[in-house]
Amino acid sequence: MNDMTACASLDSATLSPAPVLLLQPKVENWVVVYAHGGLIAEFNDEASARREAEQWAGICLRR
Repeated sequence: MNDMTACASLDSATLSPAPVLLLQPKVENWVVVYAHGGLIAEFNDEASARREAEQWAGICLRR
């Protein structure tokens, strides 16, 4: 099998996007915008973002 044959077989295949979507984990980011200068920091969990926002008088947003 040459490269052209492999490409042709992949191009002609019909794959449903549903299985791919099921395998992708849902990623949620939380952003803190600081009151002093508007710097932005990202967090992976809500609790950490809320603590940071409370400590530095910022606001916490889900992204």
